[in-house]
Amino acid sequence: MSFAARVQLRVRQSVKTRGLWRTLLRTISAPYYLPREYLRWRSSFDAKFGVDTENRVIGGGGLQPVRPELFRKVLENLPIRHEDFTFVDLGSGKGRALLLASEYPFREIVGIELRPQLHKVAQRNVLRYRAATQKCSSFRLIEADFTTCALPPGNVLIYLFNPCHETEMRKLVANIKERVVVEPREAYILYVYPELRHLIDEAQFTRAVGGSDKWLSYRCTDSRQSPGPLAA
Repeated sequence: MSFAARVQLRVRQSVKTRGLWRTLLRTISAPYYLPREYLRWRSSFDAKFGVDTENRVIGGGGLQPVRPELFRKVLENLPIRHEDFTFVDLGSGKGRALLLASEYPFREIVGIELRPQLHKVAQRNVLRYRAATQKCSSFRLIEADFTTCALPPGNVLIYLFNPCHETEMRKLVANIKERVVVEPREAYILYVYPELRHLIDEAQFTRAVGGSDKWLSYRCTDSRQSPGPLAA
């Protein structure tokens, strides 16, 4: 996200939370706020890598990208060999988690997003992203309903960052359960800011293996036979 877009976003957020009149009054302080905001932007993930992954209202909905330091912390706490797993982001948005996942030597990185606007932004971000720490360059981005889609074959690390509301999340959890219990493989779920964790707990096909107040990781149990291939 460019600095100009970041300022526009902050203005829209201010109007939404403070109202138009209070936002206009705050513009008096723009000579103070703009340099501070510029310094923050210069140190941001997007400015560093020339990508657009920050939150912005698109098509009536909002999104919030994961903080890089939190993502790295949870990945490093998982008891897996990254080389043996495909990273799958269900509700991948603009793709920040996909880019951060490429710092680890996953077999493949798959992002599945329903909204075409976000899917297109993520495609551009993957093409632009270059980092000295990148260890995986095998990306696959799919525009599809991530609550019902098939999963890639083999071992999977399924990443969730509150991708949908409770009704859709219930469908998503049921779909994951159906997919992972029929194929002999290792499958983990990494859930960041787990507001709907009770849906995973109620489904009774996982065992918690780590976590904190900001994230939880689960190992899926009871895998048996293979489902169909990943749908495009």
